[in-house]
Amino acid sequence: MPIEPVQSAEEVSRLAFGFMASKALFAGLHVDVFSRLSAGPLTAQELAAQSRVPVNRLRILLHALLAVGLVCLDDEQFSNAPASELFLSSHSKYDFGDYLRYLRIPVHADHRFRCKPITHSVPSRSLIPVEPDHRFRCQADHFLAVTGIVH
Repeated sequence: MPIEPVQSAEEVSRLAFGFMASKALFAGLHVDVFSRLSAGPLTAQELAAQSRVPVNRLRILLHALLAVGLVCLDDEQFSNAPASELFLSSHSKYDFGDYLRYLRIPVHADHRFRCKPITHSVPSRSLIPVEPDHRFRCQADHFLAVTGIVH
């Protein structure tokens, strides 16, 4: 089935910003947000205490997850969206979060497959992965580093 050509600015924007949803998903898996929320709704402060991630950084992540529909917010408490509960919580028999985490593991130890170093003096738009096939993993790593979730 052929893919329809992109026709509108909205479609271009969806493609341009689509990777952000992926970054938020991988960051949420990294700090185990979905498994932690499986026990019930929690505030950002409670999740920060459990995950040992600074609350300001975790709040950014939670609102990114909220924006893409992976978590819900009710009266300052975050909870898993139905699909997140089923497929991203380690407490679910349908969890495939480990598989998604596996996709982020570099398959080559060769330095050519790593991202270029990230420094505060380099604008993010100038970050170009060394290997094009690894650009999405590099972008997700960059998101984790910029938000301070991973050092």
